[in-house]
Amino acid sequence: MIIKLLGKHSAERIFDTLVDTQKIFVSMRTKFIPRKYQNTQKKSPIYLHVTGRGERKRVHTDVWIDTKKWDCANQCILKPNKEEEDLNLILDNYRSKITNIKTVYRLSEKILTPDLLIKELIE
Repeated sequence: MIIKLLGKHSAERIFDTLVDTQKIFVSMRTKFIPRKYQNTQKKSPIYLHVTGRGERKRVHTDVWIDTKKWDCANQCILKPNKEEEDLNLILDNYRSKITNIKTVYRLSEKILTPDLLIKELIE
């Protein structure tokens, strides 16, 4: 009855508000960022930054790259040679695992936090 009185668009707004107040689905952002530190071979470690619910966690990926070849926009190594192509594949593997974890949590309607994402990723 209330839906008929408020109209179609109001009902959609009410539904959106109900979903938003439950905070079941939290947007989780991930990004690969090289550190400014360089080792003796002039390579920097790549860290995975996971942001969600107002907190940020970092995970070391065990990938070391030359920062001059790093593409910040695409988060990969530009013009890779054979070894660097493998490093790009490792980063792609991380992306794939993150997508799978997000999908499982979303479909099972479980709350995903940065800590849970990292725990699932590492195990």
